[in-house]
Formats: sequence, C-alpha cells, structure tokens
Amino acid sequence: MAPLQHNRYWQLLGLSPCRDVEAINEGFHERISTVDPHDQAEDLRRLQEAREYALAVAGGESPVLEEAYLIPDPDSPGARAAFRAYDTFRDIYLHRPAEHDRLVPELVEVLEDRLGCDAAGRERLLTWLVRLLARHRPKNPALIRDLKRIFRLGDRLPANLDLPEDVRFWFLQAIESLETENRATGTRLRQSLHGMTPRGSQSWAPQWSMVLAALVGLGLGLLFIKVDPFDLRTKRTLSGYAPDEAAHFRKADADGKLIWAVDRGEAALVRAALAQGADVNSVLPNEAMPVLVLASNQGHVQIALLLLQNGADVTGTDRHGFQALHHAVANNDERMLTLIMAHGADPEDPGQAGLSAMDMARNHRHLHLMELMSELGSPSAMRGNR
Repeated sequence: MAPLQHNRYWQLLGLSPCRDVEAINEGFHERISTVDPHDQAEDLRRLQEAREYALAVAGGESPVLEEAYLIPDPDSPGARAAFRAYDTFRDIYLHRPAEHDRLVPELVEVLEDRLGCDAAGRERLLTWLVRLLARHRPKNPALIRDLKRIFRLGDRLPANLDLPEDVRFWFLQAIESLETENRATGTRLRQSLHGMTPRGSQSWAPQWSMVLAALVGLGLGLLFIKVDPFDLRTKRTLSGYAPDEAAHFRKADADGKLIWAVDRGEAALVRAALAQGADVNSVLPNEAMPVLVLASNQGHVQIALLLLQNGADVTGTDRHGFQALHHAVANNDERMLTLIMAHGADPEDPGQAGLSAMDMARNHRHLHLMELMSELGSPSAMRGNR
C-alpha cells in the first residue's frame, strides 16, 4: 500500500496521515469544538470535508485531491494568499450560489492587494481556478470571461500553467463560444438598428421614381442574369443579415465565403461557396482551424455532412492540435461523433495534441461516448458500413 502524503486536510485535523478511524474522529471532534457553526460556517464545512477525506483513506480508498489541497503549508506569502483566495472562491462557487456575485470582486481584491506582483502566486491561483471550473462547469459562462479579463489572458492560457490538455481545450473552447455568442449578439443588434426608422422621418422618393428604379433594376437583372453568382435561396438567406455582413460575404473569394457560411451555420451558403470552387479544407486565418473542425465545434451537423461529402479531411486540426472528433467529444455530441467516425476518424489517434478522442472522453467521464466509439469500431469498419 502506498505511503500516505501530508496535505491540508490532515493539517486541518491536526493529525499526521493515518488510517486510524478513532484518531480521525477524535481529531475532528477536538477541532470542531472550537468552531461556531453560525459564524464560522466555512471552517465547519472544511473540517467536515477533511474528515470525509481522512475516513475514505482509512477505508482503503485513494481520494483524488485538488492540487491546492496537496500543499500542506504554502512556501511563500504569495502562495498562502493564493490558497486562501482559492479556498474562498471554491467555497462560494460550490456551496453558496446566492453569493456568486462576490466571486469576481474577491478575486480582483486578491490580485491587486494581496498577490500584487507575485507572478508565481498568480499563476498558481489561475491554475487551480481553471481546474475547478473544468471539473464543475459554470452555469454562468460570463464567469469565464471575467477570469480571462482579470488575469489579462490573451487568446490562450500561459504555457507554463500545469494543466492537462483536455482542461486547456475546454477553457479555450468556452472562450471561443463566448466570442461567437458576442458576434451573434452584435449581428442581431446591428440588424435591429438597421431596421429602425427615426421617429418622424418620411420617405423622400416620390412613387414614380420608385417604379422607374424597379423597372431599371429588372432590366439590368435580365441583361446580366447569366453572370449572377447567387441563386434566389442564397439571396433570401443573406437578406436576414445586416447589409455590411451580406456585403462581406459577396465580396469574399470562394474560400472566404465558405468560412463565413460555416461560422454562421448557413448550409445554403456553404453549398453556394462549394459550387464556386471553395477549398473544402479552408482554414480560418486567425484561428488555424479547418472549416470541418469549426462545424464540429459549433455543432453544425448538416454542414459537417456537406463538407465530408465533398472530401473534407477528418484529420485536420486546430492550432491546439485537436481534430473535429475531439470537438465532438468535448461537446458531448453523439450525432457529430457518429458522422465523423463514419467518414474515417480514428478515436485512438492522439494526433498533434498527444491526446486521443477516446482519452478525452475518458477524462471528461463521457462513458457513453467511450462505449459509442468502441461500438462504432475501427475506421475501416466504419467505411464498410457507410
């Protein structure tokens, strides 16, 4: 049996690591006798957690501890401040949802007043927080945006943070989803503003000029109809977007049109772009993300099918080395997963990320996806079933 390691739970109980149930209970009762359950509810909860952990160890279990609790005594003022900040954040986040509005102000205070320029303390706190949120997904995604803002993160997490790849992937995916949502909100706002007419304004064009303009437009349309690249359905789809966005699509080359259409989930425009000769493996210039990976990331099954039917590469990766199948697993998307595997994706391929889709499903505890990937079988078997 492996030797027991000292950690903060044993420290809270005032004990050396042991498997003596009687000693654990005595230590707990001795400590709890000094705690006021009304004024020191946080301390009481931590002691109860420590006792549960110690009893599990005594019963022969090997409970997995969060990294923050593996440190028996932080080795610097910055580390101690980081731990206290994390402990408070965790307690509020997991046990006191009514006080969630305190989370961000508490962190800002710690970073500005207590951690200051202690880079190691800031990095350690960020590592713990990202692990916590990855384990207990926030219902309010704005919390992730706040974390990015107050730690002044760019488009990725610092490379020196001790985080597994699937946790990094989840955090980056959450950020990208928020940015996508922000773009969509901005689009709806622009559409709303575009459709508004100032109070009291009137149309200045007389009726006869409008009729003349319509006739001229009809004549020009008849003259140039053979070179118009947009069919009626494409025009109707674009009519739902603000003029500047629709113009962006029209002015883009075929690859740009495909990226634009996949990003917005517009299957009709994807078909139009492919018909104009777009590269089915086009890559978002700023994200290094192939359009198939983008479709998987956003859950656009119909578009993913269109891309795959036109020869999209299932092994293409984003800038973090993750394939479309990884994104399907991270999204817990059975339909997308089945579709991509039907076109040759290998769930055991670690790829550039060094983490297979099967490993990611295991890390996320998506047991049903693991079973599904096992049932679907090897890529060759899947191709035979298509």
